[in-house]
Amino acid sequence: MDAVALTAVPVSAAGTRAPPRCLRCNYDLHGLPADGNCPECGLSIARSSDAAGGELRHAPPGWLASLSWGSRLVLLTPVLGYVYAACVGLRLPWINSLVVFFGVRAALDVVFAAGIWLLTRPQPHRAVTHWTWRWALRLLALAPLADTVTVYLRMDVRRSVLWRDQPDWAMLGLVPMPALLFLHLRRLALRVPAARLAQHCAVVATLGSACFAGAGLSVFVRMRTDVELAFGVGCVLTLLWAAFVMAWFAVVVHRARRASVASWTG
Repeated sequence: MDAVALTAVPVSAAGTRAPPRCLRCNYDLHGLPADGNCPECGLSIARSSDAAGGELRHAPPGWLASLSWGSRLVLLTPVLGYVYAACVGLRLPWINSLVVFFGVRAALDVVFAAGIWLLTRPQPHRAVTHWTWRWALRLLALAPLADTVTVYLRMDVRRSVLWRDQPDWAMLGLVPMPALLFLHLRRLALRVPAARLAQHCAVVATLGSACFAGAGLSVFVRMRTDVELAFGVGCVLTLLWAAFVMAWFAVVVHRARRASVASWTG
């Protein structure tokens, strides 16, 4: 039997294997030295290797822009919701109707879901990882919209007869949201690298889901007033902490994108 010829994979002097595809133009890099450049676009092959699992500043700028915009949308949604509910709705009674109020809430919920979608975009030209995690987070991002629709149907006189005895199951979808979202952000923060930001993400993920679980349970189970108040205060403090961490993450990703644009176009 003839011996099967094996194709050697090029290895640089540092021992790094060349990646199969260029992250900028998706050119096939097989057979090229790992310390060379892509013949199609000129991007360093070593940079493609780093971006496959290295620092975010080596990742494609377009993908980093998606992360940046996603974090901004997720951060702005509760801020705009509070401004509308506390200021606009009270000062302008002519728009303070049931349809308008819940219509604005529904629009903000859609913006929040869009932000989560952008934050969970897979990195281009890279093997798709955490597929189940990504789609679970995207589906749970629709929980606020489902809750808004449910509450509207309860308060609408024409539909309250059909919905008055329905439990608010949509609230349960918010329980795992902090854990899924901020553990996902933690993985990205470790690629900045930003160890302190990653630690804050882990803490918010743990406390957020615990407080949301307690608050959600109080909707279905009678609790003592002090216990229910403690969970409510915990949710408010966790949301403030989460907003701080999300703003921090947005700044870090924006800086990584600027570094990426400078290196990719340099």
